Amino acid sequence: MKLLLSRSFLPFLPWVIPITGLLLWWWVCSQGIVPPYLLPHPRDVGGTGWRYVFGAAGDGPYAGRFATDAVASLGRVGAGFGLALFLGLPLGIVSGRVPTADRLLGLSIHGLRAVPGISWLPLAVIWLGIGMKT
Repeated sequence: MKLLLSRSFLPFLPWVIPITGLLLWWWVCSQGIVPPYLLPHPRDVGGTGWRYVFGAAGDGPYAGRFATDAVASLGRVGAGFGLALFLGLPLGIVSGRVPTADRLLGLSIHGLRAVPGISWLPLAVIWLGIGMKT
């Protein structure tokens, strides 16, 4: 066992489980153990990903859309960061420096923070909808 965990093997140790999983996935799909509509072949998944990133429009339903989708997502992340920067940062500084502001904001902020972030997602979808409204 000591031979397997030699220093030369240690850099590859984190890759053992992902590569084993990929090989198992490939084998299960090649043998037809699971139907393709439940578990698509890795070759099909890779081809679809390739077309999504590098394909030309018209090659498939989402071909070549990666760049525009990435820009849209980065815009949303930037808008959220901007809101946090221009609203959250000043409120945090004021709350930390002025005891009256801390007393005013503290209970509400701590109450909102106590709810796990993922729990806000359904409400955000209902209130804000999906996609950017211009």
